[in-house]
Amino acid sequence: LQAMRWLVCLMLYSQHLYSPRLAAFISFDGFWTDAVLGRQRCSRHRLRLYASAEPRSAVVSEATTTARLGRLSHIGVTFDALLLDQFGVLHDGSTPYQGAVECFNHLVSSGKKIVLLSNSSKRSGKTRSKMASMGFNMAQGATEIITSGDVVFQCLSQLQDSSALGAADEFRGFSAERRRCVVFGNGDDDWEYLKDCGCQVADVADAQFILARGLFELHRDAESPPAVLGAPPLHALGRRVAAAAGAAQQADVPQLSEAEGLVYDVLLQCRAAALPMIVANPDFTRPDGNDSPMPGRLAGLYEAMGGDVRRIGKPHGLAYRIAADWLERQHS
Repeated sequence: LQAMRWLVCLMLYSQHLYSPRLAAFISFDGFWTDAVLGRQRCSRHRLRLYASAEPRSAVVSEATTTARLGRLSHIGVTFDALLLDQFGVLHDGSTPYQGAVECFNHLVSSGKKIVLLSNSSKRSGKTRSKMASMGFNMAQGATEIITSGDVVFQCLSQLQDSSALGAADEFRGFSAERRRCVVFGNGDDDWEYLKDCGCQVADVADAQFILARGLFELHRDAESPPAVLGAPPLHALGRRVAAAAGAAQQADVPQLSEAEGLVYDVLLQCRAAALPMIVANPDFTRPDGNDSPMPGRLAGLYEAMGGDVRRIGKPHGLAYRIAADWLERQHS
């Protein structure tokens, strides 16, 4: 296999999850060991492939040593499992990168277990169908897809089960009887998503939490159509929040657009009501470079306002724990 130069942030990771084997990471000069622990190293230069020969405990330590690999084929038979991102790694949102399908399918046919970790606010079933339509071999038992949106969905669906995902720390204090929320939506499948996981749209006074899935629509009344936000850039709102916190001069704050003003007002109300924000996609920007803001940026603003923010997805731990559980089941 040729070195996968089209990768932006691909991680291969097995030993820490379930196996006594070595651990490997492929990264874009960062997002490797610390990403598994929920921390980031953010240098951005060129693709590097890493493999660690440390024992399990050392793989997750700050002192982990790595060896640089020149080609993906150097991994050989040493590793049992791979954790991959999809958007910006395997495809650009609609078209696979050159060689990606062939490489992916070769790994599956070689018996590797592959987990796709994606910060998508949508359910994983839609991602599986999309990947298969591009030609990727998404064989059940050999591949698993864990989207941040699906992790949130499962947790909300299982709130009544203290032994399941509903007991995750990120959902502490939630009640299965009051699954009502203010929703910043993606404008696509919000209603279907909420209905299927047993949640209802509510105004701030009656909500238990905020659900951040996107910035295209705002749902806060089950009887009325959502307010269309159109993914405002939030630059002016960021300046307003910084000024309110004393980190910028009020005179430097530009006028808020109508959409940004609505977002700000709702966030102020939610903060006053002490509503936690569940972030179903913690990314700040899109992998394709478009300026459309992601829920992670909204979460950053709410946090700067003193709000309680709970991020689900890469590089935060819950998605990796679910991946570990799946790999353990496949291994046993």
